[in-house]
Amino acid sequence: MMTVSDRYSRTALVLLAATLLVVSLHTGNRRQREDCADSATLNKSAAFPFLSEAQPVPFKAPPQPELERQRWVVSNAKAGTPALYFTLLRSQRPFDFYLRPAAYAIPGIEPSHTTLKLVQSGDTTLPVHWISDDTSRTGKFAAYFFTYRGKPVRQPFFAHVAALPSALAHGTTPMTLFMLSGETHPLMKGKEMQQAERWLSEAWQSYRAVCEDPRN
Repeated sequence: MMTVSDRYSRTALVLLAATLLVVSLHTGNRRQREDCADSATLNKSAAFPFLSEAQPVPFKAPPQPELERQRWVVSNAKAGTPALYFTLLRSQRPFDFYLRPAAYAIPGIEPSHTTLKLVQSGDTTLPVHWISDDTSRTGKFAAYFFTYRGKPVRQPFFAHVAALPSALAHGTTPMTLFMLSGETHPLMKGKEMQQAERWLSEAWQSYRAVCEDPRN
Protein backbone atom coordinates (compact mmCIF):
# COMPACT_ATOMS: atom_id res chain seq x y z
CA MET A 1 0.00 0.00 0.00
CA MET A 2 1.37 3.41 -0.99
CA THR A 3 1.77 5.83 1.91
CA VAL A 4 1.28 9.58 1.79
CA SER A 5 5.03 10.12 1.94
CA ASP A 6 5.49 7.77 -1.03
CA ARG A 7 2.99 9.75 -3.09
CA TYR A 8 4.73 13.01 -2.25
CA SER A 9 8.10 11.47 -3.12
CA ARG A 10 6.85 10.31 -6.50
CA THR A 11 5.28 13.71 -7.21
CA ALA A 12 8.55 15.41 -6.31
CA LEU A 13 10.49 13.09 -8.60
CA VAL A 14 8.09 13.75 -11.47
CA LEU A 15 8.41 17.53 -10.99
CA LEU A 16 12.19 17.24 -10.79
CA ALA A 17 12.32 15.19 -13.98
CA ALA A 18 10.03 17.68 -15.74
CA THR A 19 12.20 20.59 -14.58
CA LEU A 20 15.38 18.96 -15.84
CA LEU A 21 13.77 18.18 -19.19
CA VAL A 22 12.45 21.73 -19.59
CA VAL A 23 15.83 23.27 -18.76
CA SER A 24 17.75 20.89 -21.03
CA LEU A 25 15.37 21.54 -23.93
CA HIS A 26 15.62 25.32 -23.62
CA THR A 27 19.36 25.52 -23.02
CA GLY A 28 20.64 22.77 -25.30
CA ASN A 29 21.24 22.89 -29.01
CA ARG A 30 17.74 21.81 -29.93
CA ARG A 31 15.62 23.67 -32.43
CA GLN A 32 14.32 27.07 -31.37
CA ARG A 33 11.51 28.86 -33.11
CA GLU A 34 9.79 32.23 -32.88
CA ASP A 35 6.15 32.54 -31.81
CA CYS A 36 5.82 36.19 -32.88
CA ALA A 37 5.09 36.98 -36.53
CA ASP A 38 7.16 40.21 -36.31
CA SER A 39 9.54 39.92 -33.37
CA ALA A 40 11.75 42.75 -34.66
CA THR A 41 8.88 45.23 -34.39
CA LEU A 42 7.93 43.89 -30.97
CA ASN A 43 11.26 45.14 -29.60
CA LYS A 44 10.56 48.72 -30.72
CA SER A 45 8.54 51.40 -28.96
CA ALA A 46 6.52 51.89 -32.16
CA ALA A 47 4.77 48.60 -31.40
CA PHE A 48 3.08 50.15 -28.37
CA PRO A 49 0.98 53.33 -28.87
CA PHE A 50 1.33 54.39 -25.22
CA LEU A 51 5.10 54.61 -25.78
CA SER A 52 4.74 57.27 -28.49
CA GLU A 53 6.57 59.85 -26.34
CA ALA A 54 8.58 57.43 -24.24
CA GLN A 55 12.35 57.47 -24.03
CA PRO A 56 14.49 54.31 -24.01
CA VAL A 57 16.35 53.64 -20.78
CA PRO A 58 19.49 51.47 -20.80
CA PHE A 59 19.94 48.65 -18.32
CA LYS A 60 22.77 49.04 -15.83
CA ALA A 61 23.46 45.31 -15.78
CA PRO A 62 25.69 43.90 -18.56
CA PRO A 63 23.82 42.56 -21.60
CA GLN A 64 22.97 38.88 -21.81
CA PRO A 65 22.79 37.46 -25.35
CA GLU A 66 20.10 34.95 -24.39
CA LEU A 67 17.84 37.60 -22.84
CA GLU A 68 16.20 40.29 -24.97
CA ARG A 69 15.69 43.41 -22.84
CA GLN A 70 14.04 46.70 -23.70
CA ARG A 71 12.97 49.43 -21.29
CA TRP A 72 11.32 52.82 -21.69
CA VAL A 73 10.31 55.57 -19.26
CA VAL A 74 6.62 56.27 -19.83
CA SER A 75 6.13 59.12 -17.36
CA ASN A 76 8.46 61.92 -16.42
CA ALA A 77 9.45 62.36 -12.77
CA LYS A 78 10.25 66.03 -13.51
CA ALA A 79 6.57 66.65 -14.17
CA GLY A 80 5.85 66.06 -10.49
CA THR A 81 4.95 62.37 -10.67
CA PRO A 82 7.19 59.38 -10.01
CA ALA A 83 8.73 57.89 -13.13
CA LEU A 84 7.12 54.73 -14.46
CA TYR A 85 9.01 52.27 -16.61
CA PHE A 86 7.76 49.79 -19.18
CA THR A 87 10.00 46.75 -19.59
CA LEU A 88 9.87 44.02 -22.23
CA LEU A 89 11.81 40.82 -21.58
CA ARG A 90 12.01 37.77 -23.84
CA SER A 91 14.06 34.64 -23.24
CA GLN A 92 14.43 31.04 -24.34
CA ARG A 93 15.95 30.18 -20.94
CA PRO A 94 13.17 29.16 -18.54
CA PHE A 95 15.03 29.91 -15.33
CA ASP A 96 15.22 33.61 -16.28
CA PHE A 97 11.58 33.92 -15.20
CA TYR A 98 11.09 31.21 -12.58
CA LEU A 99 12.35 33.02 -9.50
CA ARG A 100 12.36 36.83 -9.34
CA PRO A 101 11.67 38.35 -12.77
CA ALA A 102 11.02 41.81 -11.27
CA ALA A 103 14.69 41.99 -10.27
CA TYR A 104 15.59 42.51 -13.95
CA ALA A 105 13.71 45.82 -13.92
CA ILE A 106 14.21 46.85 -10.28
CA PRO A 107 17.51 45.52 -8.91
CA GLY A 108 17.43 45.01 -5.16
CA ILE A 109 13.65 44.97 -4.79
CA GLU A 110 12.50 43.11 -1.67
CA PRO A 111 8.81 42.21 -2.05
CA SER A 112 6.74 43.08 1.02
CA HIS A 113 3.47 42.08 -0.65
CA THR A 114 2.67 39.87 -3.63
CA THR A 115 -0.69 39.27 -5.23
CA LEU A 116 -2.24 38.06 -8.47
CA LYS A 117 -4.97 40.16 -10.05
CA LEU A 118 -7.04 39.20 -13.07
CA VAL A 119 -7.26 42.13 -15.49
CA GLN A 120 -9.69 42.05 -18.40
CA SER A 121 -8.29 43.16 -21.76
CA GLY A 122 -10.85 42.80 -24.49
CA ASP A 123 -11.76 39.11 -24.72
CA THR A 124 -8.69 38.03 -22.73
CA THR A 125 -8.07 37.79 -18.98
CA LEU A 126 -4.53 38.76 -18.01
CA PRO A 127 -3.06 37.21 -14.83
CA VAL A 128 -1.16 40.25 -13.57
CA HIS A 129 1.39 39.73 -10.80
CA TRP A 130 1.73 42.65 -8.38
CA ILE A 131 4.65 43.02 -6.02
CA SER A 132 5.50 45.93 -3.75
CA ASP A 133 8.45 46.82 -1.56
CA ASP A 134 7.32 49.01 1.33
CA THR A 135 10.68 49.16 3.08
CA SER A 136 11.34 52.70 1.82
CA ARG A 137 9.27 55.87 2.06
CA THR A 138 8.57 55.77 -1.67
CA GLY A 139 7.88 52.08 -2.12
CA LYS A 140 8.98 50.25 -5.23
CA PHE A 141 6.39 48.26 -7.14
CA ALA A 142 6.07 46.16 -10.27
CA ALA A 143 3.11 44.77 -12.19
CA TYR A 144 3.75 42.19 -14.89
CA PHE A 145 2.34 39.29 -16.87
CA PHE A 146 3.81 36.51 -19.00
CA THR A 147 2.88 35.32 -22.47
CA TYR A 148 3.88 32.00 -23.96
CA ARG A 149 2.97 30.64 -27.37
CA GLY A 150 0.69 33.59 -27.95
CA LYS A 151 -1.32 33.32 -24.73
CA PRO A 152 -1.08 34.83 -21.23
CA VAL A 153 0.11 32.33 -18.60
CA ARG A 154 0.12 32.50 -14.81
CA GLN A 155 3.33 30.61 -14.10
CA PRO A 156 6.19 30.09 -16.57
CA PHE A 157 7.22 26.72 -15.14
CA PHE A 158 3.84 25.04 -15.54
CA ALA A 159 3.44 26.57 -19.00
CA HIS A 160 6.76 25.05 -20.03
CA VAL A 161 5.81 21.66 -18.58
CA ALA A 162 2.45 21.68 -20.39
CA ALA A 163 4.21 22.47 -23.68
CA LEU A 164 6.84 19.71 -23.37
CA PRO A 165 5.30 17.39 -26.04
CA SER A 166 5.12 20.24 -28.56
CA ALA A 167 8.61 21.47 -27.66
CA LEU A 168 10.04 17.98 -28.19
CA ALA A 169 8.36 17.66 -31.57
CA HIS A 170 8.65 21.17 -32.98
CA GLY A 171 11.20 23.11 -30.93
CA THR A 172 11.10 25.65 -28.11
CA THR A 173 9.69 29.19 -28.15
CA PRO A 174 10.58 32.21 -25.99
CA MET A 175 8.71 33.36 -22.92
CA THR A 176 7.74 37.05 -22.98
CA LEU A 177 7.24 39.32 -19.98
CA PHE A 178 5.60 42.77 -19.96
CA MET A 179 6.18 44.89 -16.86
CA LEU A 180 5.32 48.32 -15.45
CA SER A 181 7.47 49.37 -12.51
CA GLY A 182 8.50 52.37 -10.51
CA GLU A 183 8.30 54.11 -7.16
CA THR A 184 5.19 55.64 -5.65
CA HIS A 185 3.98 57.17 -2.40
CA PRO A 186 1.53 54.89 -0.49
CA LEU A 187 -1.26 57.43 -1.01
CA MET A 188 -0.80 57.18 -4.77
CA LYS A 189 -0.94 53.41 -5.06
CA GLY A 190 -4.54 53.24 -6.25
CA LYS A 191 -3.88 55.71 -9.05
CA GLU A 192 -0.65 54.03 -10.10
CA MET A 193 -2.31 50.60 -10.10
CA GLN A 194 -5.06 51.76 -12.43
CA GLN A 195 -2.57 53.35 -14.82
CA ALA A 196 -0.33 50.27 -14.81
CA GLU A 197 -3.26 47.98 -15.54
CA ARG A 198 -4.39 50.18 -18.44
CA TRP A 199 -0.93 50.15 -19.99
CA LEU A 200 -0.51 46.40 -19.50
CA SER A 201 -3.87 45.88 -21.18
CA GLU A 202 -2.72 48.04 -24.09
CA ALA A 203 0.56 46.12 -24.22
CA TRP A 204 -1.35 42.86 -24.64
CA GLN A 205 -3.47 44.28 -27.45
CA SER A 206 -0.33 45.60 -29.16
CA TYR A 207 1.39 42.23 -28.74
CA ARG A 208 -1.52 40.51 -30.45
CA ALA A 209 -1.51 43.01 -33.31
CA VAL A 210 2.21 42.54 -33.92
CA CYS A 211 2.67 38.84 -33.21
CA GLU A 212 -0.47 37.05 -34.37
CA ASP A 213 -0.03 35.59 -37.84
CA PRO A 214 -2.74 37.10 -40.09
CA ARG A 215 -2.78 33.87 -42.09
CA ASN A 216 -4.16 31.93 -39.09
